[in-house]
Amino acid sequence: AQTDAIQQTYTAWSQIIANWANSVPERILIENLSINSSNHTFTINGKAATRENLLQMQIKLKNLDFIENVNIPLSQLTEKININFSISAIYK
Repeated sequence: AQTDAIQQTYTAWSQIIANWANSVPERILIENLSINSSNHTFTINGKAATRENLLQMQIKLKNLDFIENVNIPLSQLTEKININFSISAIYK
């Protein structure tokens, strides 16, 4: 019974992180990735060289099959260069 419970909550993180890493565009520096498996959310903190780079990342994340929602605070999208960002997302 305990083994079944563990298997039901198991997530193949290595594949998820590999797919996520491939979605990070050039000129984006990731400083932190926090995953909350209890509510299926993660937060990415980092720095984008330009707003276009940050928007590229948002689009690439939204296009991943295991992502349901991507949120970037509007205040970060009004910056033009050297943007400290915090992206939150929900994964399936």
